[in-house]
Amino acid sequence: MTSLAGKGLRMLVLVLVMMIITNIVMGEYPHPSAPTAMENISSTAPLPSIGAVQNVSGGTINVVNINVTTQTPRWKAFVGNITGKLALQNSQNQSIYEWDIISIEGEIYATRYNGLINWDNIKCANQSNIDAEETALNITPTSPDSINNTFNETSHAEFYAGTVHISANSCRSTALYVNGQKQSAKFQEVLLHDGSNLIYTGLLENSEVGYNGERYDYQLIVAENGLEGSQPSTAYYFYLELI
Repeated sequence: MTSLAGKGLRMLVLVLVMMIITNIVMGEYPHPSAPTAMENISSTAPLPSIGAVQNVSGGTINVVNINVTTQTPRWKAFVGNITGKLALQNSQNQSIYEWDIISIEGEIYATRYNGLINWDNIKCANQSNIDAEETALNITPTSPDSINNTFNETSHAEFYAGTVHISANSCRSTALYVNGQKQSAKFQEVLLHDGSNLIYTGLLENSEVGYNGERYDYQLIVAENGLEGSQPSTAYYFYLELI
């Protein structure tokens, strides 16, 4: 998790993980940066096998309890590792000095908004922000896999989003699985808002065991259009902040 002691000025980086290529945002303030490239390998649940069979005699009443796991269409996940560097640059991205990153610390951000995020106005997402996002994505708030029911905790470490301090346990949050099991200490994800846009925020780990036993620097889930049938997928724009 993010360590705050002795960090001083947070220097932002250009990192080689990205779902959608965007322009580098360079400024005098330490805001999260837009990465420039990524390697994307998609995976989903296997196709259904042959259905379970029941062959019973006529004239009988049968109690059959059924358990099934169904793939949700309302969420998609991103996992991976991060490489990059810290740099001291001018407005033309020319470096006067660069530092290799050895240990990963910071945050990964994802939002549906394709413009500039107002990082100076970042705060915890409230219930109205969540309701608006569910409406935009046709997600029923009472669905077990709604945004509201997924981010149903307030348990996370403190961190900085740019220059804004986010106190521990102050935002709606969840934690993604490790080795297929629910837990709360690693891969915490927090809902933030900049006054106009919901921002999914994953707290980075440093090569920790993830949902499938492999080691990752981040795991992140984001909501998808909840309507059934053929719908265009929802684009997300990613930002990274390393400290």
